[in-house]
Amino acid sequence: MKLYKYLRKDYADLMVNKGIIQIGTLSYYRNLEDIARADLNEGKLEKSTTFRDAKTINNKVEFDDQLRFLHGSNINYTSGKIQILPGTTFSVSENILDSYIFCTSIKFSENLMEKFGAEVCVEIFNIQLFLDIISDELVKQNKIYPKLASGRKIEYLGHEHSHEMDLSGNWLKDKIYKEEDEFRFDFIPIYKKNGKKIQPIVDENNNATFPTDIDPLNIEPFIITRNELTKCCRLL
Repeated sequence: MKLYKYLRKDYADLMVNKGIIQIGTLSYYRNLEDIARADLNEGKLEKSTTFRDAKTINNKVEFDDQLRFLHGSNINYTSGKIQILPGTTFSVSENILDSYIFCTSIKFSENLMEKFGAEVCVEIFNIQLFLDIISDELVKQNKIYPKLASGRKIEYLGHEHSHEMDLSGNWLKDKIYKEEDEFRFDFIPIYKKNGKKIQPIVDENNNATFPTDIDPLNIEPFIITRNELTKCCRLL
């Protein structure tokens, strides 16, 4: 597979000849004024569930074990029994913790050139090396956790789903963006609580989870320079 980055010619020259690229963030693309690239729902997810049968939760242990997906909704365990009637629906809005991202497309298209106002297109032909080089640089700058960088195609399923769908909101976009065929690189920034670095809980699939009550996070797009990136891409 090859990836494509649509850019102005001066930015493309910097990427191909000097290994200079900009790393964006989820929050940056939520607030971007460029309509072609902005997505107000970037990194957001609305999860819901509807109970077919009546359910009784007797204590907090049962609530935590059976209804963990309701945490943050309008139902929280305080004391006594919780009785849920058939047909009851609960929704939880999840704002994904901000992260660094680099967006590309799996499709070379003149339509995308026009949509993004691009002058040229850069082809990334060694995807794994490209990811590894960026990750290594961000780790060196103490901006991200090591060994947690990832990349995958975006799913155009929208931002509202059943709690049973096990997919992070930062891999989801609305259907109106489907023509972009986006492939995204994701880099998890260093999170802190009470000023101390939080160590992630990593499962067998290398998925990391963090507590939601982290210190206020303010990450901004920035430029990196790694000459090795020139070995991964070329100007079309």
